[in-house]
Amino acid sequence: MSVSIVAHWKARSGNAGTVAGILPDIARASPAEPGCPAWTAGRSEREKNEFVLLEEYADHAAPAARQATARYRELILEQVVPLLADRKVARYRPAARRG
Repeated sequence: MSVSIVAHWKARSGNAGTVAGILPDIARASPAEPGCPAWTAGRSEREKNEFVLLEEYADHAAPAARQATARYRELILEQVVPLLADRKVARYRPAARRG
């Protein structure tokens, strides 16, 4: 069964531009990540330091496989996380699908 992950990031004051600048690198790396067919990032229109990431995974094992990669460690854990004031991540199972 597929799983979705929704991550909310709030950049520390003065770091939102740097976080936004790393997002395209994460987007380019995502197609090569195991079991991650869809990945999208958005930035709040009102609170420029707030971001949301929407990730779709093929199964429950795929997020852990992605998190074990060097790219994830480098881009997310080493580059982005130190720039964040807050980070919330939640997993969701499908409740309904269109089509």
